[in-house]
Amino acid sequence: MAYLSGPRNSWVNGQRWRAVHDEATSLGLRATFLGPFGPNRQGGREAADAFVLSRAGAAIAYNDLMALGALRYLQASGVRLPEDRSLVGSDDIFGADLTVPALTTIGGPSDRLGRRAVDSVHESLTGQLTDLPSPTFETHLVVRDSTGPARPEATPGN
Repeated sequence: MAYLSGPRNSWVNGQRWRAVHDEATSLGLRATFLGPFGPNRQGGREAADAFVLSRAGAAIAYNDLMALGALRYLQASGVRLPEDRSLVGSDDIFGADLTVPALTTIGGPSDRLGRRAVDSVHESLTGQLTDLPSPTFETHLVVRDSTGPARPEATPGN
C-alpha cells in the first residue's frame, strides 16, 4: 500500500500519513510514503508514476484532486482500476463520483470543519483564544469503483 503525500509542510498531510501508517501496521501491512507531490491534478500525475514504480497494489492520495490526476494518468498508461490497482482519494469533493471509474474516497463533515476553521480564525483575531482541545471529526469511507479486492503487490506497469 502506498500513501501519495501532499505538501511537505502540511499538518493534514502528516496526520493522514500517520493514520495510514498506523492502520496498515495494525493490519500487518506495509505502507510506503511517496512524495511529496502538489495537491492538484498535476501532482497526481507525478504521484501516479511513483505509485506504479512502487509496485504497491493500492494507494491513498492526500486529496481527491491528486487522486483524480493519478486516475487519469494511470488509465492513459494502461493501468486498469480496480482490476490492476486500487486508488482512494480524500475529502469527497464534488465530481469524485463523476469519473470513470468513480473515485472511492474518504469523506468527512466539511460543513462542520469549515465552521470550526472560521471560529478558530475569529477567536485568534479577537483575542478570544480558548484552551479547549482540538475537536475531532469522524470520517467515513465512500466506496465507489476505483477500488477492488486485495491482491498481491503489483508488478511495474501492472
